[in-house]
Amino acid sequence: MIDYINKRLNDWARWKLSDRATVRHMLGAKSCWPRMLGEAESTETVRQHGTLVPLNDLECCQTDKAICALPDELRDTVIEFYTRRAGTVETIAKRLGISRATLFRRIDQAHSHILGSLNDLAAGMALATRRTLPEKIACVP
Repeated sequence: MIDYINKRLNDWARWKLSDRATVRHMLGAKSCWPRMLGEAESTETVRQHGTLVPLNDLECCQTDKAICALPDELRDTVIEFYTRRAGTVETIAKRLGISRATLFRRIDQAHSHILGSLNDLAAGMALATRRTLPEKIACVP
């Protein structure tokens, strides 16, 4: 697990599940979920478990694009692991129909892919988006 990417994905998940992510898009570019940014560098604070967490729209949009560029099985694993955290790791693996070891292997692979995609974005390269995801993630109880 890459700590920097893990933090970015946790921030992305909080941003995704907040009201901020419902109607946004990044500078006219298509992303997994449409969104509209007032300012690309804006930072807002979201209340998470009673704590104020600053979220940067630009970083979250870049992370979102990197997730969209993942192969299907890795993208589905990332979304399930980071946004639908109801239950244990075993519960998440069971919902995906995979073993615990496979879940962690996919998370590690996704972290490597996302790091590469973020480096490509920083270098000004475009990412190939594999598919569009639903407007809003519904948390599994």
